[in-house]
Amino acid sequence: MSVSTGQRTRKKLIELLKCKGELTAAALASHLDRSVAAIGRHLRSCVREGLVQSHPVRRQTGRPLLLYSLTVHGAAMFGQRYEKTALEILAQAKAIGGPELVTELLTRRQEALMKPCQMQAQGMNTLDTVRLVAAKLNEDGYAAETESDNGRGIRLTIRHCPVPALAQAYPEVCRLEFESICRIAGPEASVTVCSNMSGGDSCCMYEISPVDSRPPESPIASSNRAGSP
Repeated sequence: MSVSTGQRTRKKLIELLKCKGELTAAALASHLDRSVAAIGRHLRSCVREGLVQSHPVRRQTGRPLLLYSLTVHGAAMFGQRYEKTALEILAQAKAIGGPELVTELLTRRQEALMKPCQMQAQGMNTLDTVRLVAAKLNEDGYAAETESDNGRGIRLTIRHCPVPALAQAYPEVCRLEFESICRIAGPEASVTVCSNMSGGDSCCMYEISPVDSRPPESPIASSNRAGSP
């Protein structure tokens, strides 16, 4: 295998883990059309460099499966350089105008980010609306995907957060994202936070279901985990 081919495979492997969250070596090999042995070599190299981590999952029979995912360092390869600047600007804003100014700035940012999506969603059904939200999030680097929840509703899963340090420092980021999704989904839908990366989960997951199933809960109020995504 040439160096360039190996580099391309490694790059695709990391991108695939970004989009899918957790995969086995066999699943990665299938997606990338490479042998499990070849993928194993790339994975071991990425683990040594701190880009990829693994954990075993027990099965009823046979040996445990190893699931691979990106580390914080690996995820940071995807366009988070501007985050330090954003943190510095918000720190200055807090010093000048207090927490209220920070909240105001974050609120305006979130509204500007999701306003086009909210306008496009008018008249759409819930499934198409959630798919639209996922597409918008993907444009902004969130690696979002949707999945029908056995007829009970729709699951919106976000595998990558482009602003993890910002979300940790300012929980309003996640709360505002949740509120945006609620507004776009509309009064006919109930939005529940199932998992949250700021709280230590491997992904952020929202369940959008008919309004009579359960009331929306914020990431902080429902799970005591500060954050979104």
